[in-house]
Amino acid sequence: MKVLIVHLSDMHIKNRDNLCLSRKEQICRAFQNVALGVDRIFVVVTGDVAYSGSKEEYSNAALLLEHIKDTIEKYSNKEVKFIMVPGNHDCQFEIEKKEIREILIKDVQKNQPAHVKAGIIDQCCEVQREFKNFAQSYHDHVVYSDNLLCVIKDDVNGHSIVFYCYNTAWLSELDEQRGKLHFPVGSLPTECYDLAANLYISVLHHHFAWLNEQNARELSDHLDYTSHLVLTGHSHISSKSVKDNLEGNLTEYIEGRILQGAADDESGFNMIELDLDEKLQRLYQYKWNGEIYSLTGDARELSLEELVRRHKDISQLDRLFQKNFLNDVGAQFRHPKKPVLVLKDIFVFPNMRDIKSEKRPDGYVSYDVKRSDIMLETGATANKILLIGAQRSGKTALCKVLYSNYYKKGYTPVYINGDRVKSASIGGFNKLLSNCYLEQYKDDNSERFDQRENSRKFIIIDDYDESRMNLKTRSILLDKINQYYPNVVITANDLYKIGEIVAEEEQEISSLKGYQQYALLQFGHELRDDLIERWNTIGIEEVLEDEKWLVTPDEYKIFDFIRSLALIATQLRPESLEETKKDLTEFW
Repeated sequence: MKVLIVHLSDMHIKNRDNLCLSRKEQICRAFQNVALGVDRIFVVVTGDVAYSGSKEEYSNAALLLEHIKDTIEKYSNKEVKFIMVPGNHDCQFEIEKKEIREILIKDVQKNQPAHVKAGIIDQCCEVQREFKNFAQSYHDHVVYSDNLLCVIKDDVNGHSIVFYCYNTAWLSELDEQRGKLHFPVGSLPTECYDLAANLYISVLHHHFAWLNEQNARELSDHLDYTSHLVLTGHSHISSKSVKDNLEGNLTEYIEGRILQGAADDESGFNMIELDLDEKLQRLYQYKWNGEIYSLTGDARELSLEELVRRHKDISQLDRLFQKNFLNDVGAQFRHPKKPVLVLKDIFVFPNMRDIKSEKRPDGYVSYDVKRSDIMLETGATANKILLIGAQRSGKTALCKVLYSNYYKKGYTPVYINGDRVKSASIGGFNKLLSNCYLEQYKDDNSERFDQRENSRKFIIIDDYDESRMNLKTRSILLDKINQYYPNVVITANDLYKIGEIVAEEEQEISSLKGYQQYALLQFGHELRDDLIERWNTIGIEEVLEDEKWLVTPDEYKIFDFIRSLALIATQLRPESLEETKKDLTEFW
């Protein structure tokens, strides 16, 4: 499914002398052929539709929008819809009771409340009355609307798109100053963010620089959590950036170019083509060159994989859980280039052996060795994996990496230590699962998790063999887990597989049927070398300033380095350290 977003901003339509109206044909020609290959077209206006918020100005703005709609629908046979938010120019500041509004604005700016009463908001938004009437005549599929937020949900060929339209101009003044605006995130209705959709787009006029610093962070966090794509205006310059909040959320920000300014050549707009099936995005940036709207460069194509495959309805990870578990390397390492190391700094994916392929029909033993990073990829339906390995073989470190990966893919992973599994009851297991969820996510209760489709959950049971239940009871519970949850990763020690083989021969049924089954292998020379290279490049961008901290093959301290680091991240067994020293000496 393909969607085209024509991003207009800062139109500044006046009562007369509107250059953008005389260029309406050129605007349509710029994207009419792209419109032929999409399923739906949205014209999104990120504020300042009018110059001073008068009714006459909106009548002129309608001439432009209606021309775009009629021309493109006739040419492409595709429906054109409109999304818009107000900007500071959409306010009529010369209104009755403006003194009351000024008092209310000063009070909000002084106190910076997280929640503002609806009556105060409504009074401050009286200056936007004409804009509101204009926008309502174009918006459809509105699921919620008040003076701060309008939510629009549109369905196209089995895909859903939600637009969150924010009124950041509700406190705008004639002489607007940076850092003075305030948007009360606490006044937003939480139920609007439970809508299921394939793509979430937030639309607002002001960028964060126009809000006070603390409030800017609050709104930024809110948008990062609820949006895949954020469209803004006001800056008059087109730009694009992708923000990673380091909690599994990537959010793309696109600023719109001014459509009509003081100078004749000060005009442009963006066009965004979204392919939700192929997970691709193309961004076209146009600027008036005196005759036509010309591309400022090649269309910029990028993957939407990290954006659209994630559902924003998952909860945020708890910061302490991230710090104390997911990112924890498991030991105190000191590196001069980076005071605090995290697991990804030193982690190297171990090799593993496919247990199921060990014995071929002809009786020969096959050792199918694979890199464990293949587990980062997930299937469309079910993903069941058993990892076996000796104690301190790196199973838990691998579980942490898989957890973070599945979270970024849009799943809700939950980590369970095997010694906490004490009952074969699926009800008891579900309760344990919910408790672990609350420990690992920022959520007051587990209802969001409980009501989520099980296909979007990833259950990771580490050291399942440490459960107090016997083998038969563990097998019974695992059968029940398999019935409810399609995505399960289980780790256990070497003896667990032997017990399962015996159980399978006796019962002719194994709870591990359908699982990919792997045994983690010790690090060889190549992976050890990879680990050393990772250590040597920590904190180094381009230039090596001090080489005394580099690990080199002829230095004896390599053995102490390997000994401590390998037990955490390289899956070397303690009993093999002397052999490792010998191997390393011979190798180098």
